[in-house]
Formats: sequence, C-alpha cells, structure tokens
Amino acid sequence: MKTIRTLILVLVASFATNYVMASGGLRVDFSDSENNATLVEMSNVVNTHFEINLKDKFGNRIYSFETAEPSNLLKKKFDFSYLEDGTYWFSVDINNEKTLKKLNIEKGSVTIEKIRKSIQPHFTKDGELLKLSFLNPHQEGTNLYVYSANKGLLAQADLGKDFAIHKAVDLSEFRYGDYHVVLTNEWDIYEYKFSIR
Repeated sequence: MKTIRTLILVLVASFATNYVMASGGLRVDFSDSENNATLVEMSNVVNTHFEINLKDKFGNRIYSFETAEPSNLLKKKFDFSYLEDGTYWFSVDINNEKTLKKLNIEKGSVTIEKIRKSIQPHFTKDGELLKLSFLNPHQEGTNLYVYSANKGLLAQADLGKDFAIHKAVDLSEFRYGDYHVVLTNEWDIYEYKFSIR
C-alpha cells in the first residue's frame, strides 16, 4: 500500500474549460485627465462588484472603495498629487481576479512600474479526486501543499511554471477528516478546505 505522503498528480484538462473561459476578463487602464487627475477605467466581461485599494509601500491602506451594485465598467478619477513622493500599490479585485499596479509618484506625476494579475485557482472535489485548475500568467514556480487538521503537512508537490496548470490529487488513501490545500507561487498564497466523511 502506498503511503499517503506520495502525492499522485494526474493531468486533468477537460473540467477546466469553463473556469478558463470565465477568468481573465478584468482590465485596469490608467490615462491622464484634466487638473492633474488620473482617470482609471476598470472593466470586466460580466457584471461584478469592483473593490479598489490604494496602499503605501508599508501596506497601510490610504484609500478603499467597493461598488454597491454589480457593473461591467467603472471609471474613477484620482488626484495623486496630494500624496508624498514614493511607491504605492493600486489594486482592483473582482470575484476571482486581482490586478495590482506598483506606482511611483513623483511631484504628482504617476509612473506605473509593475503590473501583476492574479487569478484564484479553482478547486473541485470529485469523488476520490481533488481537481485543481490555475492560470499562472507570470509563469512562476507553483507549489501545492496538503495538510491534515491532525497530522500537519501530508504531502507537497512542485506543479511547475506552466501558464495553465490542471492537476488532480488522488484522495483514495486519505482517511476521514478535515484537510486544507495551500497553493503558492512567488507572490500569492491560496487556500482551499475540504472534508472526507
């Protein structure tokens, strides 16, 4: 009998089609506007709630906003000239996606230094398989960890750097109990909890 620490990963592509088609629609565009303002236009392929955050380089929240009603387009003007010179992080979150922009502000002028898009993984427990689909647009090294509520880390696997990662974990040797899976890359940590009864 194989040990539970042996994590069996199986390529699973068909179940991920709907997930891939529903992700990747968030756009966040910056453009100049009148009176030193910057126009930020946010759009998505379907109606959704937009959550906006502006943080300084220490992670302190300077501004936060969330739409009350779902929409597929949001335009807001921001006057960054009141901010001290330095590095800031502007993020827009929707259901399962996040766009993060690293801004450099100098004398009210905004320069976008880095753009990062993150899309949450999709987990599905299907019989004795835990299926995973993850879009990895930055093609960063991705790792999977499986924890038991009682025994700690049970298994781990290097999932590689592919743009689209579709795997399945064989749960046939897992005993009854509560588990959680952690998926990580160079910037993000995602968790998913499940039980076997």
